[in-house]
Amino acid sequence: MSDEIRSRVGFAWITLAFVAAGAGCAPAVEGDGEGGGEGGGEASAALSGAVAQEEPAQVAAAKGEAPLELADRRAGAVQWSPCEEDPELSCGTLLVPADPRRPGGERLSLAVIKAPALGARKRGSVFVNPGGPGGSGVDLVLLAKSMFAELRRDFDIVSFDPRGTGRSHALSCEVVLPPQPSDSLESQAAFNDETGRRIAQSCRAQHGELPALMVTSNVARDLDLFRAALGESTINYLGYSYGTALGATYATLFPSRVRAMVLDGNVPPQWFGDYLLELDAEGSAGAELALQSLDQRCRADAACPLRAAGVVATFDRVVARLDANPVAVEGGIIDGSVIRGGLFSALYAESIWPLIVEVLALADAGNYEVFAPISPTPPTSITVPGGVAVVCGDSRTRRPGLDYLPQQMAAKQLYPRFGGANFGDGIGACSAWPLTDLTPLVNAQTRNPIVLIGNDYD
Repeated sequence: MSDEIRSRVGFAWITLAFVAAGAGCAPAVEGDGEGGGEGGGEASAALSGAVAQEEPAQVAAAKGEAPLELADRRAGAVQWSPCEEDPELSCGTLLVPADPRRPGGERLSLAVIKAPALGARKRGSVFVNPGGPGGSGVDLVLLAKSMFAELRRDFDIVSFDPRGTGRSHALSCEVVLPPQPSDSLESQAAFNDETGRRIAQSCRAQHGELPALMVTSNVARDLDLFRAALGESTINYLGYSYGTALGATYATLFPSRVRAMVLDGNVPPQWFGDYLLELDAEGSAGAELALQSLDQRCRADAACPLRAAGVVATFDRVVARLDANPVAVEGGIIDGSVIRGGLFSALYAESIWPLIVEVLALADAGNYEVFAPISPTPPTSITVPGGVAVVCGDSRTRRPGLDYLPQQMAAKQLYPRFGGANFGDGIGACSAWPLTDLTPLVNAQTRNPIVLIGNDYD
């Protein structure tokens, strides 16, 4: 489990425990709307549309929510046995319809896990999702067992590997790349579009209909069948990052079944729009904010090795030097894009910011050992993980790459250090993905309020 989840999980557990202790009656937690403080007000407000002003029965009827009795009859049973990795925990499988529109058709076997309640008075289950998309809920419970000790006095902790990931029919697509493009933006856009076409064709050829059935609304339906299989009439749920999209989708589909829900590090409703474009722009802005904040912290810390030189100034100096004179190393070259891309990923986890300062100080002195070089020989094939199927299925990013270039260039002008460092050059990955049936978030009145937690650098 990643460091940022380890550092944030404690507060979310406390919050969920508070909601559970209060019979699910707690106000939604939102920021002040100014983007300050520890919470991300905009992120919290963005998903508050999942908790608004319609009657649950009306929403259920409008969205085709099956009556609780029918949903529970459709659910199978879980056959539990001790987990091989940790016999104290229970592992099993749950059969779900591959296509929820055809409940009597082919079925998928999902890997599920349970950390049993330790107290004498069990009050139900807490469902957890680590994010991703593609994160393993089974691994989350295996690796984080000790962090659940407080909740396990009264609740089972349960999770699963979502369809097409981990131990649940893990999907990966081997894709042969087209010939490498020239340096022109038009050529690169055409390359990305052709790559997207090959991704869609290869995933379909290698995995049949499964890639197109990995949308979050289907995962939410799987989650509801898991709830029913455990004999729970309502759900307690904690989701991180992408897990907030899953939670909000569940609340849209089954608003009357939400007993307690905590969504931590919210993705915005644009997840179900042109998401790759949104992610490029928002990621560029977030990385810039993080780098500036790291610079301020370093200048205020007498022990920081870049206190005098400045983190931002050192970053700019190293990148400019390598852009002008790339350094040849074993396996390829180090240029400015390597530094930008490497630090873009590292800035995501605030817990490793001190290491970023050390790495920049070494790079400023000419030591680039921690950076993986760019290979002089471009790859001829790639392996696409299952998470891409979820992103492409959930988003509407289908236009040709050239259509997105103006927005990408605007992001690079606004945030020259990181614009395009995220998904900007891979927007075409979804250009040929089949359009899927999505469940957009609606203003549904859930059974109980949802706690939303935002943050500054996610």
